[in-house]
Amino acid sequence: MFHGSIKQLFPGQMAEVQIGGNKMLARLEVPMKAGDAYYFQVESVDPELQLKIISGPMQAGESLGKQMAGLMESLDLPKTKEMQSLLAFMLKNKIPISREQLTQAEKLVEAVSDKQQTVALSAVEKLLELKLPINEANFRAVLGVVGKEPMHPLLQALQEALAEDATIAPSTKHSIQTAISAVTKGGQETAAKLLLNEAILKLIDRTVPKEERFQVLQWLKKADLLPTGTSLANFQNVLQNLVANNGNRETPASAVSHTPLVVDGVAAGRPRAELQQPISGSTDKIVMLFQHVLRSSGKDPVAVNNLKSELKLTTWLPSEQKAAIIANLDRLQSTSSGINEVPLQRLTEMVMRSVVEYHAARPLTEAKDPVVSLLMGAKTGQELNLLMTKAEESVHPTVQRLAGDVDAKLAELLNGSMVKETMQTIAKSFGLHYEAGLVNKETDVSQLAQSLKPQLISLVHDPTTSPAIRDLAEAIVARFNGPALLSGDTGLNYQLIMQVPLSFFDKRIDATLQWNGRMKENNQIDAEYARVLFYLDLEALHHTVIDMQVQNRIVTVTIFNEAPGLKALGELFVNRLSEGLENADYRLSGVFFKQFMEEMKKKPVEQNRENGIDFKI
Repeated sequence: MFHGSIKQLFPGQMAEVQIGGNKMLARLEVPMKAGDAYYFQVESVDPELQLKIISGPMQAGESLGKQMAGLMESLDLPKTKEMQSLLAFMLKNKIPISREQLTQAEKLVEAVSDKQQTVALSAVEKLLELKLPINEANFRAVLGVVGKEPMHPLLQALQEALAEDATIAPSTKHSIQTAISAVTKGGQETAAKLLLNEAILKLIDRTVPKEERFQVLQWLKKADLLPTGTSLANFQNVLQNLVANNGNRETPASAVSHTPLVVDGVAAGRPRAELQQPISGSTDKIVMLFQHVLRSSGKDPVAVNNLKSELKLTTWLPSEQKAAIIANLDRLQSTSSGINEVPLQRLTEMVMRSVVEYHAARPLTEAKDPVVSLLMGAKTGQELNLLMTKAEESVHPTVQRLAGDVDAKLAELLNGSMVKETMQTIAKSFGLHYEAGLVNKETDVSQLAQSLKPQLISLVHDPTTSPAIRDLAEAIVARFNGPALLSGDTGLNYQLIMQVPLSFFDKRIDATLQWNGRMKENNQIDAEYARVLFYLDLEALHHTVIDMQVQNRIVTVTIFNEAPGLKALGELFVNRLSEGLENADYRLSGVFFKQFMEEMKKKPVEQNRENGIDFKI
């Protein structure tokens, strides 16, 4: 069904009909007058296009309400509030739609809240533009993207529901929780690990005032990361025992002589064969071999020589530190059996300082952090994530400053590479490209099955799944499908949409990225011409849209936000943005700050549409 007008009559019952921006010739089988307007329906396209009059004739300037009344009567449509708003939206925006599609859409619009009515109508419009069936699955998938609904609350609700549901296997729960944790891993966990490393460095450094070291020590004990009996006087002994005993505070070193290193919270008694072997030359491997040296009090020549050989393979350890550790190992071997305590403590301090300094200087690296793992023991990742919050709320000023310094350091290190890697990690962990991965013969199917999406699909189809879990799983899968449905060739260019929940340093961000640009003949993105829109729901700045346009590698950025004073703050970062773009062979034309335009609020996702009508209806 669509609107058209008779522009001119010709002999032989022919007429020129204008439909949208297109003009065409039609054979008239009923009398019509030039200037009259009608609503038509496509009857057939073969052997020729045949149109049926649904409503009309209508005079120029006839009100929308009168047009709607005529159409609703002609099509025998229910006179519900939802149908009236739906029909008014389609007529006002000149969107072709059939009676069947109207009735299908009415049921979907009726099911959403009053606040979502406008977004629901836009979602129906997108389904029509994409020529997708108007059903519950497609509607929910597109609704989340068009409405920019945050995904964090859905994921949190699923986590809480899983924790309370006793019918789901613990292994399934753990696997799903692990996939969801990719959202927070780059933020809270990174901050917590850096905080622990900085705390250990402060305790090791005897030039730090005793009062500051004492405050850090008390906080670590309160957080149950050090034994309650730890003091500044015996800290070196405690650290040495923790390293030798895999973080186990009770087991003597002699009882764990063949026990492997705890890695990322894995229990100390677990056989090493079940763990991934440390990479040669890594900090993980150095700490593991150093444990063997400690357990023999430095008297096992095999353990000492293995550590020396491994130290020579390291590329991360400065030459001076490497030489000093090896010299102390030689001195340890030449020391008589009864007086090894002081050399062992000194060696422990040197090795731990080197390892901790390395990881503290590179908090964004994906490498395993063995010292943090030793301190955490069997604690969960969730407990690790809470450390930053506890530090910020600590009564000790030194610990509060330490947490503030960690926040500042990570904020300084936050860059495009980290955001890119985080988005890629989440996309992989969530299985956003699950179906494409199944088609690709090089994909590891077993690894793909561990991503979130296929596991949620399994929950949906499992008859034993509770209704609450099934509803949440369906809602999340729909949100995963939405961006894929809206991405693709739009006729004039190519469009790519991504919607990812992010978390950096305990700050949640719901981000939607929309890229519009050209594709080269080899199906590669043309990097010289593009438009990228970022729709962000930020914790402090709230709703923010960034419009980046690229023309011949010249970049113009426009930031839409209602916060006062944002322009003055934003201009502080313009030079850094310009330098970053130049490093990527782009040139910044300018950065502009504006209030939201009313039409942007109403239609946040705007696809390029060609003028005219689609005759395949």
